[in-house]
Amino acid sequence: ASEGREVFYEGQIAEKMATDLADHGSAVTLEAFNEYVAEDSRIVRGSYRGYDLVGMGIPAAGVLSIQALQIMEKFEPSSMSEAEWFAVTGQALSLASRELRVLGTDTAAARATSKDWATELARQVAVPNTPRSTIGGSLLPPLQDRGDLFGGHTTHLSTADENGMFVSLTQTLGPTMGSKVVTPGLGFLYASTLGGYLGRMEPGERARSNICPFMVLKDGEVILVLGAAGGGMIPPAIVHAITRVIDFGMSLPQALAEPRVAGARGGGYSAETSPGIGWTLAELEEMRGLGIEVTETPRSGAFGRVHGIQFEPATRTWIGAADPDWEGTARGPAMVRTRGR
Repeated sequence: ASEGREVFYEGQIAEKMATDLADHGSAVTLEAFNEYVAEDSRIVRGSYRGYDLVGMGIPAAGVLSIQALQIMEKFEPSSMSEAEWFAVTGQALSLASRELRVLGTDTAAARATSKDWATELARQVAVPNTPRSTIGGSLLPPLQDRGDLFGGHTTHLSTADENGMFVSLTQTLGPTMGSKVVTPGLGFLYASTLGGYLGRMEPGERARSNICPFMVLKDGEVILVLGAAGGGMIPPAIVHAITRVIDFGMSLPQALAEPRVAGARGGGYSAETSPGIGWTLAELEEMRGLGIEVTETPRSGAFGRVHGIQFEPATRTWIGAADPDWEGTARGPAMVRTRGR
């Protein structure tokens, strides 16, 4: 680390990697390492019921979470049952997930996070006692078949310090243990995220993933710092946590202990029915009553694994939480001082 990027992309480490990869038939060369440039990811913003939403553009999926929430904002959860509201949530997530096919430019991100586009997409959502719009065909292309949509293994941490600084950090190698390859003497795994895992990439394109480090602010103050593991289930997990906190008044630990839904391949969506955290049969039938195909998914940890912190401005207290049906924990002081307070 003391020698900076040069030793990794141009020096001894790069030479060892290039030699080992060439010996095993890889197309990655020393020249490719030398020419590599790490591009900045753009910050993307939106809003939900007076709260500011802050995420990252590609290669992250902040746009997906923002768009789903802004579609949901067109409906009022108090006017329907909990099961009906999360049927709306599932539909909004399905619509937003298709953005992965078309994101890649600032113009596309601006369109995808606009309130006008959310209003247009909301016309496709079935809600109780309201006919669905008769739009001719989908407004977005079908979801690409990718390896990270319902699997993957990722690490996320959310943290804050006494000076009021916040970090939401997601790291992934793709599937469990990445490529499962280590160059002798280097001691780190290679990722395995292009090709079948993140889909086909053309020269010059940026990879698109489902990682989603995210923050929610109220009146300029951070109140939620979130992220998750779980491949394509990451944006749904983030969206569920936010609507549970904002719309249902739950604490973050309570929100993470509630069941989730997510878009499924072939239409409809999957509903969490894992032991202890799952929709009841009556609630599932209520969702199906909207004419939506619902597939029950009983596997623990199948709907994203959130790690996050929630700030209570009134008491100046942070509450840490991790998904209760997966590994992970929260720790730290009960009280923090923020700058100028």
